[in-house]
Parts: sequence; structure tokens; C-alpha cells
Amino acid sequence: MKKILIIALFLPTIAVADPSISSDAGRSIDNSQSNSIKNDKSLSADKSRGQRHSDSDSRERAREQSFSRSHSEKIGSSAERSKSYSSDININGLLLREFTSRYERNYQGSGAAGEYFSACQTMLKALPNYPTYNVHSGAVEGRDSVERSMSYGENVPPQANAREPYLSRYAQCRITTSYWLSEAGDRTTSQSITTENEVQQKIRDTFVAMDSEPYLFQTIRQKARETWANADCSGSQIEDFKHFKSPALRCGVFSFEGSDIEVDYRKTLSESTINGRSYKIAINASENQSVGVDDSISKDARTSRSERAGDSNERYTESKKTASLSKSKSMDKSNSSKVDRSSGNSMNATPSK
Repeated sequence: MKKILIIALFLPTIAVADPSISSDAGRSIDNSQSNSIKNDKSLSADKSRGQRHSDSDSRERAREQSFSRSHSEKIGSSAERSKSYSSDININGLLLREFTSRYERNYQGSGAAGEYFSACQTMLKALPNYPTYNVHSGAVEGRDSVERSMSYGENVPPQANAREPYLSRYAQCRITTSYWLSEAGDRTTSQSITTENEVQQKIRDTFVAMDSEPYLFQTIRQKARETWANADCSGSQIEDFKHFKSPALRCGVFSFEGSDIEVDYRKTLSESTINGRSYKIAINASENQSVGVDDSISKDARTSRSERAGDSNERYTESKKTASLSKSKSMDKSNSSKVDRSSGNSMNATPSK
């Protein structure tokens, strides 16, 4: 308990109201406790079953009718004309004529081939340059040279010798020409030709192409030398100008008798054969002309009619059953307690008069 100190003061008396002193003191304690428990349970079940049955039927009626009519007419005329022919042309003569014209008359040959053939004059001077014995000089020369020199005498002409320079040049000139013409014939006949006018130009073009191949002439010239290396003229005699009647040179790989020349035992340098061959070109030509006129008329008429009717019925039944179950359970529990404590003091003092 608190002590209260009271102090009295004495003052001069004054007429006033009576004073009063009041004092309170207290203490309160409140204790409260609460517990709550709640449980809810719920169960729900729903079951449904249904059944549906339907029946339907349909019926349709149709009728269709179609009619068609067509007419076609065609008028035509045609005309056809064709002409074809096939022929074989022996080009040996053309080869000889074109060779002579190019190398011996017009001197159009070029390169080593042009120079060589223009000098030896294979075709034009076969007889004027034929090896002849000059009884005056004792040399072998061409017939023209011997005639101009007027070399007449009683000396006996010698036997032909394959190593004699003039005879060798004369023979090799013809051998080389035979091989050259044979190459030209092979090349020309391998080309396609449709008219006779083309043949001559093809041969000219072939000679131009051969002149432009430098190694070609060298190869052919060497082949001629190798052929003449096997010549043997022991059975032949060189005639003088006076006793000459016709060529009669026989040297094995080369011979010139009458009008026939042989190289390596094959007739050559004639229209019938070159190096043992008859070069021919087959010309196949055809001309077709066809004219046709067609005129057609077509008519088509078509009628179509269609009717269609139908009905449809449908029936159905349906049943459905539903069952529902619901359960709920709830529990609520509460506990509460409260304690209240209070204490206090009160003092009141009033001074007496």
C-alpha cells in the first residue's frame, strides 16, 4: 500500500469552499481461451441411363428419258505425186579430168603437190615425155626432146635400167599420181551426194583439202619411192625415136604398155580403174508432192428429260432414367473459457472546518 504524505499549511483564513482530495488505484487481469473444431462431409452420386431407338424408311421414284441424233458428213480429195531414182556414177573419169585441169592445165594446185604435178605432167605428157634413147648423145630423154634434137643414128638402144635418173623420175611421177588420185577417190565417195552436179564440185573441194595438208603429199611421195625401189626393168628396152611404136615399158611394180598403166601390178590412171579400183557414187533422190483437201460437216441434236420424286419417314423413341444421391454431415465443436481478475484502492479526504 502506498503511503500518502499529507502536509498541512496554515494560511490566513479566507472564506472559500471546502477543498476535497480523492485518489483511486486499481488493477484488472483478463484471461480468455477459445477452441473451435468443425468437420464437414459431403457425398454426392448421380447415375443416369438412357436408350434411344429410331426407325427410318425412304422411297424414291425416278424416270429419265434421253434422245440423241447426230449426223456427220465428210468430203475430201487428195492428190499425191512422187518421183524417185537411184543411180551409180563412175567418177574415175571425173577424177582424172579434174586432176588434169587443176594441176596440168590451169596450175591451180597449191603446196608441194601443186608444184610437183605441174612439173611432171602425168596425163598430158604421158607420151611426149616417154623415156626415149637419144642416139646422138647416148642419154635417155623424153620423146619431144629427142625429136627436136633430130638425133638419128645407128646405135643400138640400151636395156631399160630402173636406176637411170630420167626413167626413175618418169615412173615415180605416175606412181605418185596413182596414189594421189586413189586418196581423192576414197574421200569423195565417203561423202553424201544427191545430184550429179554436186559430184564435180565435191572432187574439186577434195583436191583443195588435200593440197592444204602438207604431210599428206610427203607421205604419198615416200610411198611411191618405196614402191619404185622394188622395180626391175631388165626385161624391157629403151627404144630410140625412129623405132618407137608404142609404150612398152615393163619394170615389175610399174609398167606402161600400149595405153595401160599398172602400179604395183594394178591397173590405174584410166576411166575404168584407178589403183585397181572403180570409184562410184550412189545418188538417191526422191521428190514427193502431196495435196489434200478435207471438208467435214457435223450435226448433233440431243433431248433429255428427267423426273425424280421421293419421300422419307423417320420414327424414334427415347427413354432416360436418372437417380441422384446426396449426403452431407457437419459437426461444429467450440470451447471457450474466460477469467477476469480485478483489484483496486480508493481514498477520499475532506478537511474539516
